Amino acid sequence: MQLSIEEVKKLDSNSYQIIDIRSEEEVAHGAIKGALNIQAEEIESDERVPHDKKLVIVCSRGKTSVDVAECLTEKGFDAVSLKGGYISWLLDAMKEDEVAERDIKADVEQSIRKKFKKSIWRKFTKAINTYELVKPGDKIAVCISGGKDSMLMAKLFQELKHHNKFDFDVKFLVMDPGYNEANRHVIEENCRNLGIPATIFESDIFDAVYDIEKSPCYLCARMRRGHLYAFAKELGCNKIALGHHYDDVIETILMGMLYGAQVQTMMPKLHSTNFEGMELIRPLYLVREDDIKAWRDYNGLHFIQCACKFTDTCTTCNNEENRSKRVEIKQLIANLKKVNPFVEANIFKSVENVNLATVVAYKKDGKLKHHNKFDFDVKFLVMDPGYNEANRHVIEENCRNLGIPATIFESDIFDAVYDIEKSPCYLCARMRRGHLYAFAKELGCNKIALGHHYDDVIETILMGMLYGAQVQTMMPKLHSTNFEGMELIRPLYLVREDDIKAWRDYNGLHFIQCACKFTDTCTTCNNEENRSKRVEIKQLIANLKKVNPFVEANIFKSVENVNLATVVAYKKDGIKHSFLDHYDE
Repeated sequence: MQLSIEEVKKLDSNSYQIIDIRSEEEVAHGAIKGALNIQAEEIESDERVPHDKKLVIVCSRGKTSVDVAECLTEKGFDAVSLKGGYISWLLDAMKEDEVAERDIKADVEQSIRKKFKKSIWRKFTKAINTYELVKPGDKIAVCISGGKDSMLMAKLFQELKHHNKFDFDVKFLVMDPGYNEANRHVIEENCRNLGIPATIFESDIFDAVYDIEKSPCYLCARMRRGHLYAFAKELGCNKIALGHHYDDVIETILMGMLYGAQVQTMMPKLHSTNFEGMELIRPLYLVREDDIKAWRDYNGLHFIQCACKFTDTCTTCNNEENRSKRVEIKQLIANLKKVNPFVEANIFKSVENVNLATVVAYKKDGKLKHHNKFDFDVKFLVMDPGYNEANRHVIEENCRNLGIPATIFESDIFDAVYDIEKSPCYLCARMRRGHLYAFAKELGCNKIALGHHYDDVIETILMGMLYGAQVQTMMPKLHSTNFEGMELIRPLYLVREDDIKAWRDYNGLHFIQCACKFTDTCTTCNNEENRSKRVEIKQLIANLKKVNPFVEANIFKSVENVNLATVVAYKKDGIKHSFLDHYDE
């Protein structure tokens, strides 16, 4: 059974409950006031669902909801489908605004100047100034998709023109790639209510890509981008502005690493490769999505969620296997934020701190650059920095049993750092490394080999991004900066930790776990606040692997695929380079 929005409104408000079965991503674009957002398969088990009320099931267009309502009815629920879905609710809400005769345009403009001055306006102007997005003489095509981001961007450009510190021009463009009638109407009404003088031009892109099996959404986006460039150029524009925001940027960075095995970002601006003289800019680059949602809800605005007219029937949009990974990435970031409140800022800044000396390979100007059987000799060294007697004995016995002719030399590093409050473990590790270099050099060695493995590498990459706000890795080899002619190598670089454990267990071997003789009493080793983040990172990778079995390989390969054309800044030979340095060359 289906009810129209008019029929639902005639019901006693206490007699029904709206259940919105759209995805979290869809709801983020526009929520129904008072609705419960629950996935269809979870309605029966969700404790929030009342059994004594009529359930009004809402999807995007009112098609999927019909089947859901029928299924719930068979199981004893009083359930109906909202005819026309979310879009019908949206159109009704906009009618109510008309009846109320509120000055939406004036309210929105005042909110930008007052309430959202700090969270939106200042970040908008900061991005424009920081990345030099708008220059005198520019003619900018502000591209409006119909969603919250592009509509806000249009209003911000109007406000920027109002200040008019230098001469530039804007054109507000809406491309209709084949919207259904309802979506077209919503966009037109919003432009009228917000006072945006938009030019609408049409294409048949939706129909052109509908029957394409491989990556139709990607092709659709590319074609829409091309049509926008072409039409903007016809109007004499030299730039197009898109509404991507801060959250889009950090999601893109993680998407590239976890699924694309590369380090890249969504750039604040870039030159078009197909349309000479045209440039793409992203003025919302520093604006948070939550602030955009707050602006929308504060002003009671309603925007379209997905422009595709095939939303309910499109197998690409609705096939779980092919669904965009952004929802998954959003959830990942939300979970990381619970543990590390600075994780979003760190991910964002990481592509401004790409250290080329600590990545395996990178690409510049389209070319892959790499940092990088014979006679050799080895010495087996064990440095005793102050082991307790038990640890020392275990090491000596293992060397004897395994036939390793190890030379043991001693130091008092453990005692030297024990009373140091700030980063004693870091200092201990640095001092042990220094003593190893020095003793190895005395023996005539030119290299020292450490046992870091594949898992150490991928953990280090994530540690650097999530906690250090930088892109770096544990290199397979590197020159010592303090001991001339000495080099550090990591021969287990491609060996998995699980395989090392399997080798250990297969042979019934037993090794020490922590060399520190103060393990049980050391406040650094056992203080939860100061505990190494590697345990947390290991768990994160394990969770990611459940969803994406290739995530470890992708993280590992990402620092072999650093594209300098798609990072904001990088460091080479100790000098920091911004993409702005050579942008206009």
